[in-house]
Amino acid sequence: APRLGPAGGGTLVNVSGTGFLARDRPTCRFGEASVPARVLSDTLAQCTAPPLHAAALDASGGSSASALPDTTGVAVAVSNNGAEFVAASAEFTFVSATPRVARLEPATVAIGHEARVRVFGRHLARAQFCRFGDVVVRAREHEADSVECAFGAAACARGAKAAVEVSLNGDDFSADRVPLACEPAPV
Repeated sequence: APRLGPAGGGTLVNVSGTGFLARDRPTCRFGEASVPARVLSDTLAQCTAPPLHAAALDASGGSSASALPDTTGVAVAVSNNGAEFVAASAEFTFVSATPRVARLEPATVAIGHEARVRVFGRHLARAQFCRFGDVVVRAREHEADSVECAFGAAACARGAKAAVEVSLNGDDFSADRVPLACEPAPV
């Protein structure tokens, strides 16, 4: 996990299996691109997904074609020595249309109250998570260009102001820096 991330790469992917060894050259392969693996235990390794253009398969194919035009799935394989690979049980999906935040409604919420915020932007239909400061919640009420995020009362501290960002996988968040301000509730 996660099983999807931006086409630009950089997603930290956990790969489960058996027999992982930290010696030699532990490696993950995404499509045709090999990247170093970090062995955490004999059943868990971590790899950073390369950019999609590096993972793209040769002309003979081999990819499981996605039904969505802005996604590309590639097989993931793991090796203890960088030469002999074993296929992982899941593929990794690169998403070229990553979520972007343009504006928030409302842009200001009351301190001490749950904050329900509609996030508007591009490519939000698949956004699964919202982040306000360091608080991460599940996105809901998805539409093509908006999602709703509900942050609990504790998320908004006195006079706080932080960006609201969105993510496909809970790890790779947008970096649009659209601020949400917290102000005292009207009396």
